[in-house]
Amino acid sequence: MSNFARRDVLGLGGAAFAALAIRPARADDKVLGIGMSLPLTGELSRQALVVRAGAQFAVDEANAKGGVAGYMLRLVVYDDGSPTTGQYDPALAATNARRMLTDPAVIAEVGPVNSGSAKAMCPVLSQGGMAMISGSATNPDLNDRRFWGTYHPTGVPNFFRTVTTDAYQGPGLANYFADVLKVKKIVRLYQPKAAGACTFAGFSQ
Repeated sequence: MSNFARRDVLGLGGAAFAALAIRPARADDKVLGIGMSLPLTGELSRQALVVRAGAQFAVDEANAKGGVAGYMLRLVVYDDGSPTTGQYDPALAATNARRMLTDPAVIAEVGPVNSGSAKAMCPVLSQGGMAMISGSATNPDLNDRRFWGTYHPTGVPNFFRTVTTDAYQGPGLANYFADVLKVKKIVRLYQPKAAGACTFAGFSQ
């Protein structure tokens, strides 16, 4: 039976993953899984399907080149969308995290889409020694030292992201509007979730 470090998957996290003390995954058939928890049920399903398709493209591209270190990759996708509320469900996300940890072939988690799900999954995967990387979970608390014990109970960082946090996105966008576009007023209209969440913005100079 072969051992494979959880950090060696698609180069995700780069040198940051190399610093992690991550338990090895075990795979008999030379196929390693990449876990994903996505809101496939509910109003965010379209976004979730795009995320899954992007991950599948990356996996297919890696496999076409012979895989990673002799291992082929596959996605292991779980739904964290609630059929009752139509929203993502952090409790389901936490359950999905535990399911990933019980699968010896799953080496890392890509996602989740929502910060609420990431907050639920992060401590579970931290205790299980599994790294996760998200392209859309932007809540600053996940990497804030003030909440380190909550989301990284082992003391080892296991959550990474490919985008900056809300703490930078909001002010950065506001500064761009003011300094570059010379926008003086912004009007934001929000359509309630019951009718399908949607945000419209109007600008004036």
